[in-house]
Amino acid sequence: MELLKKYQQTKVFKNISALTISEVVIRAAKFILLALAARWLGPTDFGVFNYLLASAALIAVIGDFGINRIITRNVSQDQSLAKRYLGSFLVQLLLMIGYIAVATILLVLTHNVENLSLFILLAIFTTVNVLSDYLWSFFRATEDMVMEARAKSAQALLVLVSGIALLLSPWPLVGLGLAYLLGAVITFVMAWRHILSRYQVVFHLDFIMWRELVSKSWPIAIVAVSAFVFNQIDSIMLGAYGLLAEVGYYNAAYRIISGLLIPVFIINQVLFPKISRLSIDEGIKLVRQNVLVNFVIYTLVVVGVGLFGEWVLGVVFGAPFQVAQQAFFILAMTLLLTAMVYPYSNYSIAKDYLKLNLWLSVLAAIMNIVLNWYLIPIYSYVGASVATLITYGFLLFGYVASLYWISRKN
Repeated sequence: MELLKKYQQTKVFKNISALTISEVVIRAAKFILLALAARWLGPTDFGVFNYLLASAALIAVIGDFGINRIITRNVSQDQSLAKRYLGSFLVQLLLMIGYIAVATILLVLTHNVENLSLFILLAIFTTVNVLSDYLWSFFRATEDMVMEARAKSAQALLVLVSGIALLLSPWPLVGLGLAYLLGAVITFVMAWRHILSRYQVVFHLDFIMWRELVSKSWPIAIVAVSAFVFNQIDSIMLGAYGLLAEVGYYNAAYRIISGLLIPVFIINQVLFPKISRLSIDEGIKLVRQNVLVNFVIYTLVVVGVGLFGEWVLGVVFGAPFQVAQQAFFILAMTLLLTAMVYPYSNYSIAKDYLKLNLWLSVLAAIMNIVLNWYLIPIYSYVGASVATLITYGFLLFGYVASLYWISRKN
Protein backbone atom coordinates (compact mmCIF):
# COMPACT_ATOMS: atom_id res chain seq x y z
CA MET A 1 0.00 0.00 0.00
CA GLU A 2 2.82 2.38 0.88
CA LEU A 3 4.50 1.58 -2.45
CA LEU A 4 1.27 2.38 -4.28
CA LYS A 5 0.99 5.74 -2.52
CA LYS A 6 4.56 6.62 -3.46
CA TYR A 7 3.89 5.70 -7.09
CA GLN A 8 0.77 7.87 -7.15
CA GLN A 9 2.91 10.84 -6.18
CA THR A 10 5.38 10.36 -9.05
CA LYS A 11 5.37 12.40 -12.25
CA VAL A 12 4.84 9.27 -14.33
CA PHE A 13 1.58 8.45 -12.53
CA LYS A 14 0.33 12.05 -12.67
CA ASN A 15 1.18 12.34 -16.37
CA ILE A 16 -0.41 9.01 -17.27
CA SER A 17 -3.54 9.91 -15.31
CA ALA A 18 -3.83 13.39 -16.84
CA LEU A 19 -3.09 12.24 -20.38
CA THR A 20 -5.45 9.28 -20.07
CA ILE A 21 -8.34 11.49 -19.02
CA SER A 22 -7.41 14.04 -21.67
CA GLU A 23 -7.13 11.50 -24.48
CA VAL A 24 -10.43 9.90 -23.50
CA VAL A 25 -12.10 13.32 -23.58
CA ILE A 26 -10.43 14.26 -26.89
CA ARG A 27 -11.14 10.99 -28.64
CA ALA A 28 -14.69 10.77 -27.29
CA ALA A 29 -15.50 14.36 -28.29
CA LYS A 30 -14.09 13.94 -31.80
CA PHE A 31 -15.70 10.56 -32.15
CA ILE A 32 -19.14 11.89 -31.19
CA LEU A 33 -18.77 14.90 -33.48
CA LEU A 34 -17.60 12.86 -36.49
CA ALA A 35 -20.31 10.24 -35.94
CA LEU A 36 -22.92 13.00 -36.00
CA ALA A 37 -21.20 14.61 -38.99
CA ALA A 38 -21.26 11.31 -40.90
CA ARG A 39 -24.98 10.92 -40.26
CA TRP A 40 -25.71 14.56 -41.10
CA LEU A 41 -23.47 14.89 -44.16
CA GLY A 42 -23.73 11.40 -45.64
CA PRO A 43 -20.85 9.32 -47.07
CA THR A 44 -19.91 11.72 -49.91
CA ASP A 45 -19.67 15.01 -47.98
CA PHE A 46 -18.13 13.17 -45.03
CA GLY A 47 -15.58 11.87 -47.51
CA VAL A 48 -14.92 15.41 -48.81
CA PHE A 49 -14.22 16.64 -45.27
CA ASN A 50 -11.79 13.83 -44.50
CA TYR A 51 -10.09 14.15 -47.89
CA LEU A 52 -9.39 17.86 -47.32
CA LEU A 53 -8.43 17.26 -43.68
CA ALA A 54 -5.84 14.70 -44.76
CA SER A 55 -4.56 17.05 -47.46
CA ALA A 56 -4.23 19.91 -44.96
CA ALA A 57 -2.50 17.63 -42.47
CA LEU A 58 0.38 17.21 -44.92
CA ILE A 59 1.24 20.89 -44.30
CA ALA A 60 1.56 20.22 -40.59
CA VAL A 61 3.72 17.15 -41.07
CA ILE A 62 6.15 18.95 -43.37
CA GLY A 63 6.16 22.08 -41.21
CA ASP A 64 6.89 20.24 -37.98
CA PHE A 65 10.31 19.02 -39.26
CA GLY A 66 10.55 16.69 -36.26
CA ILE A 67 11.74 19.64 -34.17
CA ASN A 68 9.30 18.98 -31.32
CA ARG A 69 10.80 15.56 -30.60
CA ILE A 70 14.35 16.94 -30.63
CA ILE A 71 13.37 19.71 -28.21
CA THR A 72 11.74 17.21 -25.84
CA ARG A 73 14.69 14.85 -25.98
CA ASN A 74 17.44 17.47 -25.60
CA VAL A 75 15.76 19.67 -23.00
CA SER A 76 14.96 16.58 -20.90
CA GLN A 77 18.72 16.04 -20.72
CA ASP A 78 19.74 19.72 -20.37
CA GLN A 79 17.04 22.19 -19.31
CA SER A 80 19.30 25.18 -19.91
CA LEU A 81 18.65 24.69 -23.63
CA ALA A 82 14.99 25.71 -23.33
CA LYS A 83 15.35 29.47 -23.74
CA ARG A 84 17.76 29.04 -26.65
CA TYR A 85 15.41 26.68 -28.48
CA LEU A 86 12.44 29.04 -28.05
CA GLY A 87 14.22 31.44 -30.40
CA SER A 88 13.23 29.28 -33.38
CA PHE A 89 9.50 29.65 -32.76
CA LEU A 90 8.90 32.69 -34.98
CA VAL A 91 10.89 31.08 -37.80
CA GLN A 92 8.59 28.08 -37.53
CA LEU A 93 5.54 30.35 -37.65
CA LEU A 94 6.70 32.12 -40.83
CA LEU A 95 7.41 28.83 -42.55
CA MET A 96 3.98 27.46 -41.72
CA ILE A 97 2.30 30.56 -43.14
CA GLY A 98 4.34 30.09 -46.30
CA TYR A 99 3.26 26.45 -46.59
CA ILE A 100 -0.41 27.41 -46.32
CA ALA A 101 0.00 30.01 -49.09
CA VAL A 102 1.77 27.53 -51.40
CA ALA A 103 -0.78 24.77 -50.75
CA THR A 104 -3.68 27.13 -51.41
CA ILE A 105 -2.16 28.32 -54.71
CA LEU A 106 -1.63 24.70 -55.79
CA LEU A 107 -5.26 23.91 -54.98
CA VAL A 108 -6.42 26.86 -57.10
CA LEU A 109 -4.11 25.93 -59.99
CA THR A 110 -5.54 22.42 -60.06
CA HIS A 111 -9.02 24.02 -60.36
CA ASN A 112 -10.20 22.16 -57.26
CA VAL A 113 -11.65 25.31 -55.67
CA GLU A 114 -15.15 24.14 -54.79
CA ASN A 115 -14.20 23.66 -51.12
CA LEU A 116 -11.30 26.12 -50.98
CA SER A 117 -12.59 27.91 -47.87
CA LEU A 118 -12.86 24.61 -46.00
CA PHE A 119 -9.33 23.65 -47.00
CA ILE A 120 -7.92 26.99 -45.80
CA LEU A 121 -9.68 26.63 -42.43
CA LEU A 122 -8.33 23.10 -42.00
CA ALA A 123 -4.83 24.15 -43.10
CA ILE A 124 -4.77 26.92 -40.47
CA PHE A 125 -6.15 24.46 -37.91
CA THR A 126 -3.32 21.99 -38.50
CA THR A 127 -0.76 24.81 -38.44
CA VAL A 128 -1.98 26.15 -35.10
CA ASN A 129 -1.86 22.63 -33.67
CA VAL A 130 1.77 22.22 -34.80
CA LEU A 131 2.74 25.50 -33.15
CA SER A 132 0.96 24.48 -29.95
CA ASP A 133 2.82 21.17 -29.88
CA TYR A 134 6.07 23.09 -30.37
CA LEU A 135 5.34 25.00 -27.14
CA TRP A 136 4.07 21.97 -25.23
CA SER A 137 7.25 20.06 -26.09
CA PHE A 138 9.13 22.14 -23.49
CA PHE A 139 6.75 20.92 -20.79
CA ARG A 140 7.01 17.32 -21.98
CA ALA A 141 10.78 17.58 -21.58
CA THR A 142 10.34 18.26 -17.86
CA GLU A 143 7.67 15.53 -17.61
CA ASP A 144 5.07 18.19 -16.79
CA MET A 145 2.20 17.20 -19.06
CA VAL A 146 -0.83 18.00 -16.89
CA MET A 147 -1.32 21.52 -18.32
CA GLU A 148 -1.18 20.18 -21.88
CA ALA A 149 -3.77 17.57 -21.00
CA ARG A 150 -6.13 20.22 -19.62
CA ALA A 151 -5.69 22.51 -22.62
CA LYS A 152 -6.32 19.77 -25.17
CA SER A 153 -9.38 18.58 -23.25
CA ALA A 154 -10.76 22.14 -23.42
CA GLN A 155 -10.05 22.19 -27.14
CA ALA A 156 -11.91 18.93 -27.72
CA LEU A 157 -14.99 20.05 -25.78
CA LEU A 158 -15.10 23.39 -27.60
CA VAL A 159 -14.83 21.64 -30.97
CA LEU A 160 -17.65 19.27 -30.00
CA VAL A 161 -20.07 21.98 -28.86
CA SER A 162 -19.32 24.45 -31.66
CA GLY A 163 -19.14 21.66 -34.24
CA ILE A 164 -22.62 20.38 -33.43
CA ALA A 165 -24.01 23.93 -33.60
CA LEU A 166 -22.30 24.70 -36.91
CA LEU A 167 -23.31 21.38 -38.47
CA LEU A 168 -26.88 22.63 -38.19
CA SER A 169 -26.01 25.83 -40.06
CA PRO A 170 -26.65 26.37 -43.81
CA TRP A 171 -22.93 25.62 -44.48
CA PRO A 172 -22.19 22.49 -42.41
CA LEU A 173 -18.88 21.55 -44.10
CA VAL A 174 -17.28 24.97 -43.63
CA GLY A 175 -18.84 25.18 -40.18
CA LEU A 176 -17.18 21.95 -39.14
CA GLY A 177 -13.81 23.27 -40.29
CA LEU A 178 -14.39 26.51 -38.36
CA ALA A 179 -15.14 24.53 -35.20
CA TYR A 180 -11.85 22.66 -35.53
CA LEU A 181 -9.98 25.95 -35.94
CA LEU A 182 -11.60 27.60 -32.90
CA GLY A 183 -10.57 24.69 -30.69
CA ALA A 184 -6.97 24.79 -31.92
CA VAL A 185 -6.72 28.54 -31.22
CA ILE A 186 -7.85 28.04 -27.61
CA THR A 187 -5.15 25.41 -27.01
CA PHE A 188 -2.47 27.61 -28.57
CA VAL A 189 -3.39 30.58 -26.37
CA MET A 190 -3.15 28.41 -23.25
CA ALA A 191 0.25 27.03 -24.31
CA TRP A 192 1.51 30.54 -25.11
CA ARG A 193 0.51 31.87 -21.68
CA HIS A 194 2.18 28.99 -19.85
CA ILE A 195 5.41 29.42 -21.83
CA LEU A 196 5.57 33.15 -21.11
CA SER A 197 4.94 32.60 -17.40
CA ARG A 198 7.58 29.88 -17.09
CA TYR A 199 10.44 31.19 -19.23
CA GLN A 200 9.74 34.94 -19.47
CA VAL A 201 11.40 34.86 -22.87
CA VAL A 202 11.33 37.55 -25.58
CA PHE A 203 10.61 35.83 -28.90
CA HIS A 204 12.75 36.79 -31.86
CA LEU A 205 13.71 35.40 -35.27
CA ASP A 206 16.63 33.07 -34.63
CA PHE A 207 17.40 31.36 -37.94
CA ILE A 208 20.67 29.99 -36.58
CA MET A 209 18.96 28.09 -33.78
CA TRP A 210 16.26 26.86 -36.17
CA ARG A 211 18.91 25.52 -38.55
CA GLU A 212 20.68 23.85 -35.64
CA LEU A 213 17.46 22.08 -34.64
CA VAL A 214 16.68 21.07 -38.22
CA SER A 215 20.20 19.68 -38.67
CA LYS A 216 19.36 17.25 -35.87
CA SER A 217 15.69 16.68 -36.61
CA TRP A 218 15.58 16.17 -40.40
CA PRO A 219 15.65 12.36 -40.13
CA ILE A 220 12.62 12.55 -37.80
CA ALA A 221 10.96 14.94 -40.26
CA ILE A 222 11.37 12.46 -43.10
CA VAL A 223 10.04 9.73 -40.81
CA ALA A 224 7.04 11.91 -39.97
CA VAL A 225 6.29 12.55 -43.63
CA SER A 226 6.66 8.85 -44.35
CA ALA A 227 4.36 7.98 -41.44
CA PHE A 228 1.84 10.46 -42.81
CA VAL A 229 2.03 8.72 -46.15
CA PHE A 230 1.18 5.28 -44.85
CA ASN A 231 -1.47 6.64 -42.47
CA GLN A 232 -3.21 9.33 -44.53
CA ILE A 233 -2.28 8.89 -48.18
CA ASP A 234 -5.11 6.37 -48.49
CA SER A 235 -7.72 9.12 -48.09
CA ILE A 236 -5.85 11.49 -50.41
CA MET A 237 -5.43 8.87 -53.15
CA LEU A 238 -9.05 7.72 -52.85
CA GLY A 239 -10.11 11.36 -53.18
CA ALA A 240 -7.75 11.91 -56.11
CA TYR A 241 -9.41 8.97 -57.88
CA GLY A 242 -12.77 10.68 -57.30
CA LEU A 243 -13.95 8.04 -54.82
CA LEU A 244 -15.26 10.55 -52.26
CA ALA A 245 -18.00 8.34 -50.83
CA GLU A 246 -15.38 5.62 -50.42
CA VAL A 247 -13.22 8.11 -48.49
CA GLY A 248 -16.20 8.43 -46.15
CA TYR A 249 -16.55 4.65 -45.72
CA TYR A 250 -12.83 4.22 -45.15
CA ASN A 251 -12.65 7.01 -42.58
CA ALA A 252 -15.68 5.73 -40.70
CA ALA A 253 -13.78 2.51 -39.99
CA TYR A 254 -10.47 4.31 -39.53
CA ARG A 255 -11.85 6.76 -36.93
CA ILE A 256 -12.93 3.93 -34.65
CA ILE A 257 -9.58 2.18 -35.04
CA SER A 258 -7.55 5.32 -34.33
CA GLY A 259 -9.55 5.93 -31.15
CA LEU A 260 -8.49 2.53 -29.85
CA LEU A 261 -4.84 3.61 -29.95
CA ILE A 262 -5.27 5.86 -26.90
CA PRO A 263 -3.38 3.59 -24.45
CA VAL A 264 -0.47 3.14 -26.88
CA PHE A 265 -0.15 6.86 -27.50
CA ILE A 266 -0.29 7.84 -23.82
CA ILE A 267 2.12 5.23 -22.50
CA ASN A 268 4.75 5.93 -25.15
CA GLN A 269 4.48 9.70 -24.76
CA VAL A 270 5.01 9.38 -21.01
CA LEU A 271 7.84 6.84 -21.33
CA PHE A 272 9.78 8.74 -24.01
CA PRO A 273 11.83 10.95 -21.61
CA LYS A 274 12.43 7.95 -19.33
CA ILE A 275 13.66 5.71 -22.14
CA SER A 276 15.98 8.52 -23.28
CA ARG A 277 17.79 8.22 -19.94
CA LEU A 278 17.84 4.41 -19.62
CA SER A 279 20.66 2.16 -20.76
CA ILE A 280 20.21 0.20 -24.00
CA ASP A 281 19.42 -3.10 -22.22
CA GLU A 282 16.99 -1.51 -19.77
CA GLY A 283 15.28 0.40 -22.56
CA ILE A 284 14.80 -2.69 -24.74
CA LYS A 285 13.45 -4.63 -21.75
CA LEU A 286 10.85 -1.92 -21.12
CA VAL A 287 9.91 -1.87 -24.82
CA ARG A 288 9.42 -5.66 -24.95
CA GLN A 289 7.15 -5.55 -21.92
CA ASN A 290 5.12 -2.80 -23.59
CA VAL A 291 4.85 -4.78 -26.84
CA LEU A 292 3.66 -7.92 -25.03
CA VAL A 293 0.90 -6.07 -23.20
CA ASN A 294 -0.20 -4.39 -26.43
CA PHE A 295 -0.28 -7.73 -28.26
CA VAL A 296 -2.66 -9.26 -25.71
CA ILE A 297 -4.97 -6.24 -25.58
CA TYR A 298 -5.26 -5.66 -29.31
CA THR A 299 -5.66 -9.32 -30.21
CA LEU A 300 -8.89 -9.15 -28.22
CA VAL A 301 -9.84 -6.02 -30.19
CA VAL A 302 -9.37 -7.85 -33.50
CA VAL A 303 -11.64 -10.66 -32.31
CA GLY A 304 -14.26 -8.13 -31.17
CA VAL A 305 -14.25 -6.30 -34.50
CA GLY A 306 -14.54 -9.60 -36.34
CA LEU A 307 -17.63 -10.53 -34.37
CA PHE A 308 -19.39 -7.17 -34.01
CA GLY A 309 -17.84 -4.86 -36.62
CA GLU A 310 -20.88 -4.44 -38.84
CA TRP A 311 -23.11 -3.75 -35.85
CA VAL A 312 -20.69 -1.17 -34.45
CA LEU A 313 -20.49 0.73 -37.76
CA GLY A 314 -24.27 0.80 -38.01
CA VAL A 315 -24.78 2.04 -34.46
CA VAL A 316 -22.09 4.71 -34.62
CA PHE A 317 -22.26 6.07 -38.17
CA GLY A 318 -25.55 4.75 -39.48
CA ALA A 319 -26.67 1.96 -41.81
CA PRO A 320 -25.06 3.42 -45.00
CA PHE A 321 -21.62 2.87 -43.45
CA GLN A 322 -22.09 -0.83 -42.62
CA VAL A 323 -20.68 -1.73 -46.03
CA ALA A 324 -17.26 -0.84 -44.59
CA GLN A 325 -17.24 -3.95 -42.37
CA GLN A 326 -14.51 -5.74 -44.33
CA ALA A 327 -12.22 -2.70 -44.28
CA PHE A 328 -12.97 -2.31 -40.57
CA PHE A 329 -11.69 -5.81 -39.81
CA ILE A 330 -8.55 -5.34 -41.93
CA LEU A 331 -7.82 -2.06 -40.15
CA ALA A 332 -8.32 -3.80 -36.79
CA MET A 333 -5.52 -6.21 -37.72
CA THR A 334 -3.46 -3.17 -38.72
CA LEU A 335 -4.19 -1.72 -35.28
CA LEU A 336 -2.63 -4.78 -33.66
CA LEU A 337 0.53 -4.34 -35.73
CA THR A 338 0.60 -0.59 -35.04
CA ALA A 339 0.41 -1.18 -31.29
CA MET A 340 3.48 -3.41 -31.57
CA VAL A 341 5.41 -1.10 -33.91
CA TYR A 342 4.96 2.11 -31.91
CA PRO A 343 7.13 1.14 -28.87
CA TYR A 344 10.00 0.13 -31.16
CA SER A 345 9.73 3.36 -33.14
CA ASN A 346 9.60 5.39 -29.93
CA TYR A 347 12.68 3.59 -28.60
CA SER A 348 14.69 4.13 -31.79
CA ILE A 349 14.10 7.90 -31.61
CA ALA A 350 14.85 8.06 -27.88
CA LYS A 351 18.14 6.22 -28.41
CA ASP A 352 19.08 8.28 -31.46
CA TYR A 353 18.80 5.41 -33.96
CA LEU A 354 17.40 7.95 -36.41
CA LYS A 355 18.80 6.33 -39.53
CA LEU A 356 16.93 3.12 -38.68
CA ASN A 357 13.70 5.07 -38.33
CA LEU A 358 14.50 6.95 -41.51
CA TRP A 359 15.12 3.99 -43.79
CA LEU A 360 12.25 1.87 -42.49
CA SER A 361 9.79 4.74 -42.77
CA VAL A 362 10.86 5.78 -46.26
CA LEU A 363 10.70 2.20 -47.54
CA ALA A 364 7.30 1.75 -45.90
CA ALA A 365 6.00 4.97 -47.45
CA ILE A 366 7.14 3.94 -50.92
CA MET A 367 5.61 0.50 -50.42
CA ASN A 368 2.31 2.02 -49.30
CA ILE A 369 2.05 4.39 -52.25
CA VAL A 370 2.77 1.58 -54.72
CA LEU A 371 0.26 -0.74 -53.04
CA ASN A 372 -2.43 1.96 -53.00
CA TRP A 373 -1.73 2.80 -56.63
CA TYR A 374 -2.24 -0.85 -57.56
CA LEU A 375 -5.03 -1.87 -55.15
CA ILE A 376 -7.35 1.18 -54.99
CA PRO A 377 -8.46 1.06 -58.67
CA ILE A 378 -9.31 -2.62 -58.23
CA TYR A 379 -10.60 -2.93 -54.66
CA SER A 380 -11.38 0.69 -53.73
CA TYR A 381 -11.20 1.46 -49.98
CA VAL A 382 -10.77 -2.23 -49.10
CA GLY A 383 -7.60 -2.19 -51.17
CA ALA A 384 -6.42 0.89 -49.24
CA SER A 385 -6.96 -1.06 -45.99
CA VAL A 386 -4.92 -4.00 -47.28
CA ALA A 387 -2.12 -1.64 -48.33
CA THR A 388 -1.99 -0.23 -44.78
CA LEU A 389 -1.93 -3.71 -43.23
CA ILE A 390 0.95 -4.90 -45.42
CA THR A 391 2.89 -1.71 -44.70
CA TYR A 392 2.69 -2.13 -40.93
CA GLY A 393 3.61 -5.78 -41.22
CA PHE A 394 6.78 -4.69 -43.01
CA LEU A 395 7.51 -2.08 -40.33
CA LEU A 396 7.12 -4.54 -37.45
CA PHE A 397 9.47 -7.04 -39.09
CA GLY A 398 11.98 -4.30 -39.86
CA TYR A 399 12.08 -2.90 -36.33
CA VAL A 400 12.28 -6.28 -34.60
CA ALA A 401 15.05 -7.56 -36.87
CA SER A 402 17.05 -4.31 -36.76
CA LEU A 403 16.88 -3.78 -33.00
CA TYR A 404 17.70 -7.44 -32.36
CA TRP A 405 20.83 -7.02 -34.49
CA ILE A 406 21.74 -3.79 -32.66
CA SER A 407 21.31 -5.39 -29.22
CA ARG A 408 23.48 -8.37 -30.20
CA LYS A 409 26.14 -6.04 -31.59
CA ASN A 410 26.28 -4.03 -28.38
